[in-house]
Amino acid sequence: MKIFKYSAFLLTLLFIYPACKAPITKVGNGNLKSKSIDQLIAKVVSNDMETTFLSLKSKINYSGENQRLSFSADIRIEGEEKVWISAKKFGFEAGRLLIENDSLIILNRLERTYSVIELEELLEIGGVDLGVKDLVDMFRGNPVFLGGKLEGIRQDQQFVIQSKEQSYAINYVFDADRFKMQALTIGDTQSEDQLNMIQSEWEKVLDDKLFPYSRVFELNVASIGSISVEADITKAEFNQPKSMPFSIPKSYTKIDLL
Repeated sequence: MKIFKYSAFLLTLLFIYPACKAPITKVGNGNLKSKSIDQLIAKVVSNDMETTFLSLKSKINYSGENQRLSFSADIRIEGEEKVWISAKKFGFEAGRLLIENDSLIILNRLERTYSVIELEELLEIGGVDLGVKDLVDMFRGNPVFLGGKLEGIRQDQQFVIQSKEQSYAINYVFDADRFKMQALTIGDTQSEDQLNMIQSEWEKVLDDKLFPYSRVFELNVASIGSISVEADITKAEFNQPKSMPFSIPKSYTKIDLL
């Protein structure tokens, strides 16, 4: 799948988990019947967090391809349609990113360049079919069911919802008590390529909703090896609007990243 070739790029830019999205069909081939799966998904969705403005400060650690990077990120999200990210290293801004009106604009402060990418084009390259709202839900820690035929399994203190298609398989792991997604695994059935995501350090925040302050992504691809992205959120503010300044200096050169 193309997803594994480009998911490192998507992870680094958006700190999200990619996958192939398709219409959802509930089936009862696991040990949970179709009705039980419907009820489980309804319970999970009822615990979703909604925000008018979300502000996050995060420390990011990236390792892979013989490279290690550590930087901080200031993330601000307005409603479900605008995402602003500023990445800093040693206190200096290295880059700024804006998602708005279905476009992605990236400023590279170090090289004094900028790029404009249509979000639809970027997601198609990665083999995904997601909208800005889906990306915002991922930042909120809400699960986004990415399609396929669903089967449900109860394992001790966890529920596992499985989605299997011809070219990929997805496992969503939920806490049986809180109905929050603890882990996600996406595997390419044609190879051993796999993406794993773990959410932890849950704390009660807005209206007693649970929010994950730690997220770990691990990507294993035969062609490029292993990549790990750890995102530890050091501060989260909810429904407190902040400025999202963004302008392209005239001296910057436009480049094509795709």
